[in-house]
Amino acid sequence: MREESTAVTSSSHSSNMLNNFISNNLLIDPPLTNNRYTWSNLRNPPTFSHLDRFLYNSSWEILFNPHITRTLPRTTSDHFPLVCEDSTSTLRWGPAPFRLNSITLNDPEFKRNMERWWELSIQNGHPGFSFIQRLKSLANLIKPWQKEKFHSLTTAKENIIREVDAIDKNELDTPLSQEESNRRLALKAELNDLSLKESQFWFQRAKKLWIKEGDENYAFFHRICSSRQKRNLIHEIQNEEGSIQNTNNNISLAFVNHFSRIYRCSTKKDPLFIENLEWNPIDYSDWSLLCAPFLEEEIKGVIKSFDGNKAPGPDGFPISFFKSYWHLLKEDIMDIFKDFFEKGVINKNMNNTYIALIAKKKDYSHPKDFRPISLTTSIYKIIAKTLSNRLKLTLPDTISGNQLAFIKNRQITDAILIANEALDYWKVKKIKGFILKLDIEKAFDNLNWDFIDFVLEKKNYPTSWRKWIRGCISNVTYSIEVNGKPQGRIKANRGLRQGDPLSPFLFVIVMDYLSRLLSHLESTGAIKGVCLANDCNISHILFADDILLFVEDNDNFLNNLRMAISLFEKASGLKINLSKSAMVPVNVSWLRALECTSSWGISCHTLPLTYLGVPLGGNQKSNLFWRNIEDRIQKKLSNWKYAHISKGGRLTLIKSHYYNFGFQRRKICVIKSFNDTLFASLKPLSRKAL
Repeated sequence: MREESTAVTSSSHSSNMLNNFISNNLLIDPPLTNNRYTWSNLRNPPTFSHLDRFLYNSSWEILFNPHITRTLPRTTSDHFPLVCEDSTSTLRWGPAPFRLNSITLNDPEFKRNMERWWELSIQNGHPGFSFIQRLKSLANLIKPWQKEKFHSLTTAKENIIREVDAIDKNELDTPLSQEESNRRLALKAELNDLSLKESQFWFQRAKKLWIKEGDENYAFFHRICSSRQKRNLIHEIQNEEGSIQNTNNNISLAFVNHFSRIYRCSTKKDPLFIENLEWNPIDYSDWSLLCAPFLEEEIKGVIKSFDGNKAPGPDGFPISFFKSYWHLLKEDIMDIFKDFFEKGVINKNMNNTYIALIAKKKDYSHPKDFRPISLTTSIYKIIAKTLSNRLKLTLPDTISGNQLAFIKNRQITDAILIANEALDYWKVKKIKGFILKLDIEKAFDNLNWDFIDFVLEKKNYPTSWRKWIRGCISNVTYSIEVNGKPQGRIKANRGLRQGDPLSPFLFVIVMDYLSRLLSHLESTGAIKGVCLANDCNISHILFADDILLFVEDNDNFLNNLRMAISLFEKASGLKINLSKSAMVPVNVSWLRALECTSSWGISCHTLPLTYLGVPLGGNQKSNLFWRNIEDRIQKKLSNWKYAHISKGGRLTLIKSHYYNFGFQRRKICVIKSFNDTLFASLKPLSRKAL
């Protein structure tokens, strides 16, 4: 559990003992809010470590208010004093917006009421506006019913438990009659049914998939939900001026101001678009696919394809509601699609969006340390998914083979294997060059809408289609969810939404501009990458916004490459984050490498380089090579997260984390020893989890 800031090696045995102690006792480590470490050696250079911590179990966390830990100023000791305190004295989760829980959809009483409620909520006006207003009226009818229903469920469960307990205690003194035995069996059956409903309620709020593998555990899902809510409570944040804000209003204002600066471009610049590239446009035959009228069967199929338990947006209705009550909703929905087909406009009420904040790191301090995930209305999500289903069919023929994300029959492992092949070729042939790993700052958030339209036009997408896309991505208003309550209203004039079904496909389309630009420079000899064969040159590999560049060591090549990146930035509105980017020399002297990285203003790294979560270069047969991945999986599989779920659920958890790290054993074709080394390291973790 030592978290060293320097290269000092801690005792692996001691670290494992502490990890095992925490895991075996199902302990939880509350967040340290104002520091990363609790000890330093007070020397130069310093060594920092997180040695001190409060630990408690999940039962304690459920019983008491959320707690945090923080360090106090130290005087004589090399340890910071550590305080564990109630975090809710001034902060509270705000009143939650209405959200329909999927548990109610199968309730007989809800089914009986739904048709009547839907008729009572009829609204007049524009199809999109009237539909959203109708959902608001429906929510006002459902909310008190849903609250009372869940309260009644909890009360009924408590009454049954008391009655079963009384029968059990009577049995200790007197044998039960047949009637009493039958009564106990009936009560237990009813209790199981109520427990299943309760677990489904908390399951939706916990947003976990493990229930599909046989887990109907109310306590587990309740614990996950309450633990996450406590952990995600933002206690304090630093605003743009550097002042610490620790009240609800000031914390909210800091986030709203931060995201206003991101989604609103204050100065209008004339972008420089390069037109004479090899665009590889789509065929005119694709127009009929893209611009075909929207049919009921297509929309119904789109709704059916969604995971119904995803978090709803401002409307409060999950997709599961649309699945269950398609017969009531379809007329309104088809009117919306007909209006969109004719006008290409999304009503602003349908395009309202909540931004959920996901911390990028445990020790966050500033709004920039949070990743914004957009929660759109379900009706917008259905429209966007319908368009994205059409759009993705056109991508394989128009997107360069260098882009390996979100395109059918292309996958992350292709990028990893190609990068390793290119690097190995340089190393074997002793060719001098550089690998550049570039990070795009706020990739989705800063995209220029005019640039998106320009690339779509150059790729021969029809005017009506481009109007539909513009209608979806513009006219967006954001509210930031801070401690459970939506705050502010931000009218965007740039960017794509993370969580919008269209965003990944639009992003790879605009990234193809960079790919075509680099390929053009390569074909003219302005840059040179890895020449594996006469017809196989690799200057770049793209996986969505992950950019990996290969360039031979030549001043002209390097200058031309930097110019290309600058032109891409000016056209797209995107910006390369040099502080998170890296240049890696291959067969190049360290002095020459420092000279080049200094001129670029970028850091110089050595192999192995982490690319798409996997080490690139280095000795792949070494266990030490895979230590970073092993540590990440160990962190994900900490025992307290899975101790209360079934074996099937644990298998799902393990497989999901392997998949997230890019490893699907049946799909990876690599050297056997490479594969065996990796999975030999991971087997003990998996067995322990099971």
